[in-house]
Amino acid sequence: MWGASGQTVHAPLESWVDAPLRTDQPIDQLVLRYLAAFGPATVRDVQTWCGLTRLAEVLDRLRPRLATFRDDNGAELFDLPDAPRPDPQVCAPARYLYDFDNLLLSHHDRFRVVTDGLRRQRFAPHGPAPAWCSWTASPQRPGRSPQHRALRS
Repeated sequence: MWGASGQTVHAPLESWVDAPLRTDQPIDQLVLRYLAAFGPATVRDVQTWCGLTRLAEVLDRLRPRLATFRDDNGAELFDLPDAPRPDPQVCAPARYLYDFDNLLLSHHDRFRVVTDGLRRQRFAPHGPAPAWCSWTASPQRPGRSPQHRALRS
């Protein structure tokens, strides 16, 4: 909690769910589930979402089961073959997204989701910066501490 201190307490997941972790789920299943939620996506998008690397090998292995496309910059996009895809000429409806919405955090290159102008205003290298929070160094607290303030237009 903010303003509190104390020893960090960690516990294995098994103690919370009262069951052993499954180890029989292959990485392929993880990638397919990601594509079902956020596809079409690049290899880097998948890697950004899950934090794993070397997923190009996994997507190459899955290639016969996937549909592939190219984005405006020529990057290869992967998707499930039966995923809904509107006609490219159809304008996407406006969406109101929270600063830390999974749609925003689940892509490496967010240009397919957010305009360049908005991205330059609101995005830090690792995701969106909420409108009410900026990060500044604090002499009282080494590192970075949140400074809550309204952003000026």
